[in-house]
Amino acid sequence: MPALSDFGTLRHPMPAKVTLKDIAAAAGVATMTVSRALRDSPKISAARRAEIKALAERMGYRPDPQISRLMSMLRTARPVRTDTVIALINTLPQRGAFRKNVHQGAFFRGAESRARALGYKLEEFWTEEPGLTLRRLEHILLSRGIEGLLLLPYALGRAELPLAYARFAVAAIGRSQTDQPFHRACQNHYRAVQLALKECARAGFERVGMVLSEALDERAGRRYSSAFLQHLHTTRPSHRVPLLERAAWDDAAFAKWFERHRPQVVLSTSLVIRERISRLGYLAPRDYGFVNLDLIDPADRGAGVDQNYGLIGAAAIDLLATQLNHHERGLAQFPKTVLIDGIWRPGDSLP
Repeated sequence: MPALSDFGTLRHPMPAKVTLKDIAAAAGVATMTVSRALRDSPKISAARRAEIKALAERMGYRPDPQISRLMSMLRTARPVRTDTVIALINTLPQRGAFRKNVHQGAFFRGAESRARALGYKLEEFWTEEPGLTLRRLEHILLSRGIEGLLLLPYALGRAELPLAYARFAVAAIGRSQTDQPFHRACQNHYRAVQLALKECARAGFERVGMVLSEALDERAGRRYSSAFLQHLHTTRPSHRVPLLERAAWDDAAFAKWFERHRPQVVLSTSLVIRERISRLGYLAPRDYGFVNLDLIDPADRGAGVDQNYGLIGAAAIDLLATQLNHHERGLAQFPKTVLIDGIWRPGDSLP
């Protein structure tokens, strides 16, 4: 076997790896400045960050993935001061109303638990406080050094919340905050319908109908109705039950729809709908099966989909913590949406 010396001198030796120190020397700045610029730290101006990034690209700098992974772990593991506050933005008509709201309360409990585990504290800021303008709210947050905003679902009727988001890390829960490109965590409405239809088919039901509130479906981005309409598209015509979607509940309209199409199962999004149907004389599971796509009320012992609201709140905190750890502020250029799938729960409303 030939010795290494027999191969002679390499004509193309591997180029020396460019380091942060090399970039710092070329830019005439400290190594820490380069590190912060490459991590998009707000401590370095946007123009200076762009210059240093361009210089690093020209010099052929490539980060070491092992070192990057280690530094990320160190930043994540670094203990957070227990008084680090995340602002919980409440737009409901009353202070603290989210605690009593069955949906927002579940979001809040999941978010609070996850925030506590990461060393943060959630503190409510109520946008409808008498005399409190949004500019005043921003001043209070900044003067207290609060950098993270967690947006609960907006109150019905609210379309926007025009805060100066450039100074904050922001994450939203749900889909009601459509005015701005936020990172958000949501329930998987489309998947909930698919899961319910799958379980109905497994139980032998072929004629499945859906009753929806137009406002609720709109708030979900039409994902409930989209999934059901896709189901109708692939269902034999003799088994199709058209979607019943209305702005407000109408006893006569439901009775007419039910008598004409005789669904074996009705999908909807509230225990209240089952109660309204029962007042018309149709009882589940005697006359039909009822599936609640939003099974959250502890009093509901029926079949349906638990959409894991607590996990959604926790996922929103994770999105926010990542931004805070990486010094990311402002609206997202490429918003992330984390979807949490629901789980099927059998119950007494489906034979």
